[in-house]
Amino acid sequence: MLPLTANYMTRQQTINAWAAYAAVAFFWGTTFYAIRVGVQSFPPFLMAAFRHCIGGVLICSYFLIRGYSIPSKKDLKVFAINGFLMLVVGNGFVTWAEQYVSSGLAALICSLTPVWIIGINTFKTKTEKLTWPVYAGVLLCLAGQVLIFKDSLHEFAN
Repeated sequence: MLPLTANYMTRQQTINAWAAYAAVAFFWGTTFYAIRVGVQSFPPFLMAAFRHCIGGVLICSYFLIRGYSIPSKKDLKVFAINGFLMLVVGNGFVTWAEQYVSSGLAALICSLTPVWIIGINTFKTKTEKLTWPVYAGVLLCLAGQVLIFKDSLHEFAN
C-alpha cells in the first residue's frame, strides 16, 4: 500500500478519476454519431439548440438543487459570450457540417483542436514555446488520432 501523500491518490480518487475519464470518452465519442443520426431527422441548428437547452436545464437544475446561487450579471455576460462561441459557432457548425461529412471525419477534425491551439499559441500569439515535451505530446496526440480514426482517414482526400 502506498502512503497517502500529495503525490498519491487514494483508491477512491483513482476509481473516480477513471470513471470520469470513461464518462468523458463515452459521451464525447458518441456525440458525433448522435449528431450524424440527429441531422437526418432535424435541421442541424434546431437539433443542436434542443440538445443544448436540455443539457443546460439539467445542469442548472442540478446546481440550483445543490444550493448554488445564480451567477452575477457580470459573470452571466462572460458565460453568454463563451456559450455563444462554443455552442452556436463551434458545435453548431459541426452539427451543420455533419450533413455533408461522416461522424468519424468530424470527430477527427475536432480532435485536432489541441494541435491547433498549440500552433496558434506558438506562431500567432507567441505565448507558447515548442519544447521537446510539447513535440512529444503533439506526436502522441497525432499517433493516437491515427490509431483511433484509421478507418476515416481516407475521407480527408474528399
